[in-house]
Amino acid sequence: MPDCRERRFTGGIRSQHVATSAERDTAKWHAPRKQPLNRCKLSIAMSSIPRRWRDAVLDALSRVVDRQRSDLISRQSLVSEELDRIAAEAQSQGQTPGQTLSRVLQELEREHLLERVSPGQYRLLAQSVQIEKADLSDDEIDRAIESGRLRLGEVQTGSEVELIRRRRGQERVRAKTLYNYGYQCAVCDVSETDLLVASHIRRWADDADARGRLENTICLCRPHDALFECGYWSLTDGLCVVIRPSIKSGTLRTLLPASLRFRRPSFFPPDPEYLSTPNPIGFALTASVRIDI
Repeated sequence: MPDCRERRFTGGIRSQHVATSAERDTAKWHAPRKQPLNRCKLSIAMSSIPRRWRDAVLDALSRVVDRQRSDLISRQSLVSEELDRIAAEAQSQGQTPGQTLSRVLQELEREHLLERVSPGQYRLLAQSVQIEKADLSDDEIDRAIESGRLRLGEVQTGSEVELIRRRRGQERVRAKTLYNYGYQCAVCDVSETDLLVASHIRRWADDADARGRLENTICLCRPHDALFECGYWSLTDGLCVVIRPSIKSGTLRTLLPASLRFRRPSFFPPDPEYLSTPNPIGFALTASVRIDI
């Protein structure tokens, strides 16, 4: 059980929910071919490699593949062409980025996103899926979401086709988020699907790569989503509930009782790196109520 002793509250985390509605997702949960879904994704969440390093390396591998027009990549070309950019994007301050790169490549192999075909030679098995660029079936979108490869980008004004594609991607992210949390708010008993949203931990505008990740979404009812967005409650990296102190409204105290607890999802728990996002609202609070899960 995580340590949930009282500490200073550093502020709420704003969220963004997908406004479109979607039917209850009754489709089968698609597992990766070589490894059960929950084990695969939980291993990513518990990885010792920061997510920004993993994402930077995956993006670099995709760039090399695009340039070479081949899914075979040599470590030498990756280092010579991309290592400096990887380290910059990962905000690395270490003295041995080459060693960190090797660790990331090993983890990508374990996640079956990369295959070593010979010493120093790799094959990229999974690339990012840009939802606006192609017409995809629900199954294809779902597989991209489950493997952490879905990207929801920006749509230019007047691009009706791209806008429709992105809305479909948002709907599938919402449907998968609701499925992940058993069609119930993560902090209360509301289970009416028209009142449930996929609330983003890291804001939509702040991290494009996190928009389609289930580790960045929480199923919340609309009242708790609004309170989460406005910083009245938040989560620690140990998934302890943190409630803003000195709430005067009786209605808000009813919605945010001292007994409020976070219910863990079935497959994709919130990523601690997203939960550690600095507070964008700027509270300066000195006390908190923290509840064991």
